[in-house]
Amino acid sequence: MPLIPDGRSKFEIPRSEIENPKFHLICHTGRAESKAFGTMNQALPELTEQELAAVRRELLRWYDEEHRPLPWRVRPSDYKTVVSEIMLQQTQVAAVIPFFEEFIRRFPSFKALAEAKEDDVLRAWSGLGYYRRARNLKRLAETVMRRHHGRLPRDPEALAALPGLGRYSVGAVGSIVLGLALPLVDGNVRRVVARLLALRGDLPKGEGSKALWKV
Repeated sequence: MPLIPDGRSKFEIPRSEIENPKFHLICHTGRAESKAFGTMNQALPELTEQELAAVRRELLRWYDEEHRPLPWRVRPSDYKTVVSEIMLQQTQVAAVIPFFEEFIRRFPSFKALAEAKEDDVLRAWSGLGYYRRARNLKRLAETVMRRHHGRLPRDPEALAALPGLGRYSVGAVGSIVLGLALPLVDGNVRRVVARLLALRGDLPKGEGSKALWKV
C-alpha cells in the first residue's frame, strides 16, 4: 500500500484530515517525489482486503450522503438502467433527465420499445442528438425480446453483444441491476483510483487506461 509522504497509510489518517482539500494535494505532490509513487510502467500496488473494505465503506458513505435523486434510480429496473446509460453516453445528466422521463412514459418496457416504429423512437429522441444511440437502443430491445425472453442476459459476453453497449455500459448495467462483479472506468473512477494508488501518467489513454481496467 503506498504511503503518504509522512509514512502513514491513507487509512491511518483521521477523517478530518482526509476531508481537507490540502490532503489530496499532498497525496499527489508528496508522493510524486517518492519511490513508492506508481506509474503506468510499474506494477500497480495492491490493497489488502482490510484496505479494500475501508475504501468500500467510505465510498458508500459518501454516496449515501451526496448522491443525486435521479429518475432512473427511482424503482430501478434493467430497462430503465439501459435507457439511462445509453442516453448518458456523451450527454450531461441535466440534459438527459427530461428526455428520459418522456421516453419512459412513451416506451415503458423492452417490449414496447421493440414493437415501436423507428420513426416514433427517433422523434422521441429528437433534441438529444447522436441518433445512432436511439437506433441501437431499439435494436437492443428487439434483441432482448427475440433472444432473451424480454430480460437482460446475465452472462457478461451476451450482455456485451447487445447493440449500443460498450465496455463501460456493460459494467454499469451489469453491476447496477444484475449484481455482476464487472469493472467500469470513467473520469470519476480514474480520479479516485489515481489518488488512492498515487498513479501518474496518461490515465485516460493507452497503457494508463489498460492498467486502470485491471485494477
